Amino acid sequence: MNYILAVGKKRTTLTRISRITKMTFSHVCNITDHLIYLGIIETNKEGRERKVKLTKKGRRIYDLLMQIREVSGIKAKRRLF
Repeated sequence: MNYILAVGKKRTTLTRISRITKMTFSHVCNITDHLIYLGIIETNKEGRERKVKLTKKGRRIYDLLMQIREVSGIKAKRRLF
């Protein structure tokens, strides 16, 4: 869940996701591969970095997670995006 919230509606890098979620870079890479397989995100290689963005399906999941946070009144301990 934090991974999807960290990506948000804009493109970002795997390194940034790793820093925000406090996961190791290799773990972020493994999760990225699974989310690509599920059709939730897509990546593009630009220079040395892989840019990540949500697909249409991923944006829908992101919107639903944001609605859940809003309705439940859950505040993030720190800003994820």
